[in-house]
Amino acid sequence: MPSSTARTWSVRGKIGRRVEALPTGTRGSGPRPPDVTERSVLCGSSLVDVAAQTANLSRQLYSSTGNGAYSRRMSELTEQQMHDLADRLLAAITSVDLDAMRSIYAPNAALWHNFDQRDQSVEENLRSLEDLHRRLSDMCYTEIRRFLAPGGFVQQHVLTGQAAGGPLRMPAMIRFWTEEGRITRLEEYLDTAQAMVMYRG
Repeated sequence: MPSSTARTWSVRGKIGRRVEALPTGTRGSGPRPPDVTERSVLCGSSLVDVAAQTANLSRQLYSSTGNGAYSRRMSELTEQQMHDLADRLLAAITSVDLDAMRSIYAPNAALWHNFDQRDQSVEENLRSLEDLHRRLSDMCYTEIRRFLAPGGFVQQHVLTGQAAGGPLRMPAMIRFWTEEGRITRLEEYLDTAQAMVMYRG
């Protein structure tokens, strides 16, 4: 498969796309899963969509088999459905739209985080979100990348904002599971040391 890397740019309030084929290893990046798409920047409730597909392999996830070959695992979502659902979630989070978030999560959804390794209920998570907004202003999801996975999708992003202890820049990854267009489970991985700026000052 030809090697390519998508580079994205964004300006709030404008929409644009630029895709450049670059040699493998450019910008220090290793090979990416074939379904990765670099997506957008989300600040407040304004989404700047600069999606750039790195390959036309929608709804495929390659996984290694025992004999070293590759098999394809299909997600229940299309790529467009993945972006629509995830974009709605990020818009609801950044605007603290609790009713919208309840409609995006299944009623019995479980939300797990690596730092406490316990499942949160939807209502527990909404209370955590309200606390997050008390501690962080100018919240933005940047450097968003997504790819389909069996039963759902994966998102990588960097959360930025301004906290009492200084600027926040926190890379994270979330694995989502979905059913009938709603999120039934997520598992989020992040470094809590980077979040300490929200608890200082």
